[in-house]
Amino acid sequence: MTSEVTLDVNDINLNRAVEKMTNGEFRIPEFQREYVWSKSDVTSLFDSIYNSYPIGSVFVWKVPDSMNNFFQNLRDLNQPTLEDTEREISFVLDGQQRLTSLYIGLLGLEFKEYDYSRVLFDINREEFTLGSGNADHLVSMSDVWDDDRRMDIMDEVDNDQFKRIQRCANQFRNYKIPLIEIDTDQFDEVIDVFERINQSGEDLSRFDIVHANLWREDFNLRRRIDNDIIEPLEDKNFGTVSRETVAEALSLAIEGNSSTNTQKSLDSEKVRESWPDLKDAFMNSVRYIRRRYNIKRVEFLPYEDLIAILAYYMYKADSDTVKSRHQEQIDRYFWRVVFSDHWERGRQTTISSDVSIIDSIISGVNVDVSFPPSITPENLKEANIKRSSSRIRNAFLCILANNEPLNFEDGTPIDLSKGHYTNYRLENHHIFPNSFLRQIGFDKQMRKSVVDITFLPQNINREISDRAPSEYFADYKDRDDFDEIMASHFIPYGEGSAIWDDDYEKFLEQRCNIIMERIQTLIGGTGDIDQEAQTTEQLISGAKKEIRDIIHSRLMNANGESYWGVLPSSAVDAADTRMNGDAENNREKLEFVEMSEAAEIIKIHWSEFSDVFPDRDDVEYHLKNLEHYELAYEDGDVDRYRKLDGDLAVQWIQSCTQEAE
Repeated sequence: MTSEVTLDVNDINLNRAVEKMTNGEFRIPEFQREYVWSKSDVTSLFDSIYNSYPIGSVFVWKVPDSMNNFFQNLRDLNQPTLEDTEREISFVLDGQQRLTSLYIGLLGLEFKEYDYSRVLFDINREEFTLGSGNADHLVSMSDVWDDDRRMDIMDEVDNDQFKRIQRCANQFRNYKIPLIEIDTDQFDEVIDVFERINQSGEDLSRFDIVHANLWREDFNLRRRIDNDIIEPLEDKNFGTVSRETVAEALSLAIEGNSSTNTQKSLDSEKVRESWPDLKDAFMNSVRYIRRRYNIKRVEFLPYEDLIAILAYYMYKADSDTVKSRHQEQIDRYFWRVVFSDHWERGRQTTISSDVSIIDSIISGVNVDVSFPPSITPENLKEANIKRSSSRIRNAFLCILANNEPLNFEDGTPIDLSKGHYTNYRLENHHIFPNSFLRQIGFDKQMRKSVVDITFLPQNINREISDRAPSEYFADYKDRDDFDEIMASHFIPYGEGSAIWDDDYEKFLEQRCNIIMERIQTLIGGTGDIDQEAQTTEQLISGAKKEIRDIIHSRLMNANGESYWGVLPSSAVDAADTRMNGDAENNREKLEFVEMSEAAEIIKIHWSEFSDVFPDRDDVEYHLKNLEHYELAYEDGDVDRYRKLDGDLAVQWIQSCTQEAE
């Protein structure tokens, strides 16, 4: 903090704080995030004040006159214009959610389409709730706060009740809030303080910090993103893209990196100058995803970051679409990301390193995109349609959308841009209707399988109702284009199809096989998924062999035959006990090293393995999961979560060691 900055710390009565909001002395700056508190948060805050609990401090900046007018013009707050304020302006840097909640609740304002005069004081229970205030024991806090209206209540309640109302009013008016005021003309100093006081709190996202750092009088990133990208995409029924994704695309385009530190260090002038081109690149990226892949809604994407990485391509290639000579590689990369766990851990680091893949494609290099798919028939069947964060669920929706499903009734393409197709209630989109499955004894977990889902228009959903598949599909079977329609949904329909026998479990198996074949085609047809033909025991054994081979190879190159002597003593002693003299050379000795011990060896000799594995903590995480998977398999006690972690460990090891070769 420089000498140009002064800080004053004082207490302010809530009455005075609300007065400063009312007369416009306290304003919400442009670089602050929007009001996001839930109504239950508001009542909890009121309860804290009534019970004299601390609610934290409010941090404000005494704004130089030159920046007075750079505040959010929130009409619902009923603050006066700047010309009518005639007072020194302060911007609220920290505590704006609390201060705004108190202000709108105590004044009973209508804000964000909610009437906050519905914040009520329960006189008898002495607590706060939301409602209409019709009961005799409920009174609006805006009436308690206002002196005149509070006196009008006197005739409507008994003496004890009015005493509680008066006590409530006094408690709120006299409640003291720590007020920290910063006084400086240096905007950079303010942003530094703004970031520090918010970096451990819940009020601000990464984007809020980035926005605050980039905010200048002539450029408001939040407003540009909202006006130029978010609102136009919402108008086109693509759904709501996050500001974080746009900021990530900006950082990739300008710096070739999207780490948090890089985003927070972006140069505001570069961003302002790059914005028109970046905005176009981002919108062209969405257009490509919608047209090329038929993915019409952002909610279908397993990673919204896919828009950012494709926007990077558009920006660097200076093109409004993917050039024909690059399409095959870009499409292969896109689907490999969708169907793998390539971005699951350390996503920002991985995406930043993937920039080199995109650069190579642009420069004409034939890139081998080889990270393997992690989707299997088993985890497809177990994927839950109700779990909005499920990567596998969204990968399934992408492949289904890409196949351009047709309407069962008339054979026309289904318009997937409608919000109906992002509503995954159990009664929507099921091939085997939820109520039908319930009637024949399937529990709720089994009825949530994503493999039972397809895109069904609302009228088709109503027609199907709770009917058996064999019954309602018979209504469509005589159509000339029946085969084409069913194929567009990946639904097995020929002789032996489970839909004609209403065999749900057989149907899941049959549909999974069709989907896995389609995945194979989209990722490039390299045969990666053939690992499914192996037994679990073979997969585990193969992964362990890969780890031991890479340890032997790298340590032999670095230390020769003597490398056994530089291994951690705990691993050596444990292996010596297990081998009991049965191993003659170092590679044979490694057969007696457990995976958790192998992780320790790799971490200690990290310099020999840093080009093989992306992160040393990942090594420990996956190798321990592999060890636990093998033990559970041997005991015959593999639950679905252990299997998912184990399969992921196998695939991660294969990916790392194959690339090392």
